[in-house]
Amino acid sequence: MKVRVKYLMWLRDLVGVDGEEINLDRPMPVIELIDIIAKRHPKLKKHIDRGFSSDNPIIVLINGTGAAPRRSLRDGDEVLFIPSVSGG
Repeated sequence: MKVRVKYLMWLRDLVGVDGEEINLDRPMPVIELIDIIAKRHPKLKKHIDRGFSSDNPIIVLINGTGAAPRRSLRDGDEVLFIPSVSGG
């Protein structure tokens, strides 16, 4: 099964690509995908390793909808990692 991962804004600079397809050997929760991505992209690790904690500056969407940590990924899903933006 494959999922498409996209990195937006400064995350793509850390990773060096706009996105990638990741082959998964089984359906898995998005939190496990985050572990796989953190191992592939060490520079990104410290930004996404906190998963879904309240102080995580990264928003995770699956197919355009907010993702819960235990939501199971399906073949063909698109996962977006978006830095949150704040300021005044």
